[in-house]
Amino acid sequence: MATHGRRKLHRDHAAIRQQILNIDYFLKENYSLETSRYLHDYCRNVSGLASLPKLQTHLATGGMVLRRLFRACRTMEARATLLRELSPYYSNIRGVRQGMRSLEQVPEFHAKMIVHGMGDPKFVLVSPKRKRSSADLAEQTCTATEASAQARSGAALKVAKQLGEVRDRVVASGEKATLARIAEQANADGLRTTRGSLWRADTVSRALKRLEEAVEQAEASQNDA
Repeated sequence: MATHGRRKLHRDHAAIRQQILNIDYFLKENYSLETSRYLHDYCRNVSGLASLPKLQTHLATGGMVLRRLFRACRTMEARATLLRELSPYYSNIRGVRQGMRSLEQVPEFHAKMIVHGMGDPKFVLVSPKRKRSSADLAEQTCTATEASAQARSGAALKVAKQLGEVRDRVVASGEKATLARIAEQANADGLRTTRGSLWRADTVSRALKRLEEAVEQAEASQNDA
C-alpha cells in the first residue's frame, strides 16, 4: 500500500522500490516464487477496510497480501477497526517484516504493536545494491568506453566542420589557406579545439583530415545506397 508519492505507481517507483525488493525476497525464501503480480491501493488516512477498496476486493477473492497495512491509520481507533475487519482474512495475510507465513501466527504483543503503530516503518530484507558479475561489469565498462569514444568523435567532427568553414572563408577572401593562416583566423574567431586550446598548424591539419575522411565516408555510403 502506498501512503505517499504519485497515485500511479509502478515497480520501479522510488517510493516503493525497497518494498518490492523486500516482498520479492520474502516470496523467494518462503514460497520459491521468483515473480509475482502486484496490486496497490493508495490512501493517506485509513479509517478501516472501506478506505482500501482494492484490498477489500482482493481479500474477498482469496488474494494474498504481504504489505504492512496500518501505517496510514492515524488513530488507534482506526488501527483497531482495521485489525478487527481483517480478522476473517488472517490466513491470507503474510507478515513480511516478521517473516510469518500467516497473520494467524501473530502473537498478542505483536497485535498490540500494530494497533499502537509501534516499530520502525523502514526495514530492509535485501539490499537494493545487487552484486554484479565480473562479466557484467566488463560489459558495462566496454559499453561506457564505446559511448565515450563516440561522444568525443562527434564533438571533434563538429569542430572540424567549423574549422572547414573558417578555411573556406580564408579562401573566399583571396588569401592562401595555409594551416598557420587557418589557425590564426580560427583563434581570432574564438573557435577552440575540443580540449579548449588555441589552434596550431598541426591541430588544424588533424582536424581537416578528420573532416575529409568523414566526407569520403558519407559519399561512399551514398554510392553504396
